[in-house]
Amino acid sequence: MFEKFVRIWLAASALLIFYEVNKYIIYSLNADYSGYFSFGTSVYFVLRHGFTRARGALVMFSIFMMHFQGVLEASRIESSAGLPHSAEWLILFNSIVVMGFFCVLFKTIPLGKFGAVATALGLVSYPLHLLHALIGYVFLDRFLDDANEYLIIPLCVVTVFLMSCALTYMWERPVLNALRPWVYKILRAD
Repeated sequence: MFEKFVRIWLAASALLIFYEVNKYIIYSLNADYSGYFSFGTSVYFVLRHGFTRARGALVMFSIFMMHFQGVLEASRIESSAGLPHSAEWLILFNSIVVMGFFCVLFKTIPLGKFGAVATALGLVSYPLHLLHALIGYVFLDRFLDDANEYLIIPLCVVTVFLMSCALTYMWERPVLNALRPWVYKILRAD
């Protein structure tokens, strides 16, 4: 059922973005980031339930949407915040992440001891996604100038990363562990 929801959400997101529907509808449905979330979930579906053509198509369409949404986001940031934001670098970063997922998925790179680090980074990725925009851009807007960019940008990255780690391991994981038995109980009742 959740897999169907992801397919419908991604298709609806594409339509909303391509036809430039009201931005508040796009924001409320998180349609401008659906490619990123659907990519992660589609890879999970392949790992958990096996490869099918439909799942392969979902992975590929998610990658397309990630890149398309990245270009739109770079343009929005540049026009609204006045910060130069390269769509090419964002697409390169997205591509590196996708290749990393595929290398893990097809086991072409043995993770070994890095597996635990990769898992820890994966857990921190969602809070990092939320905080980098909310805090990172405010931090840069407030403190960044030409004289201190080599100090402020790394300081901003480290600060946001540490805040994401704290949020993940001091709040999200404990709450999730407390709720997990209750959620499993509800799901088994169906």
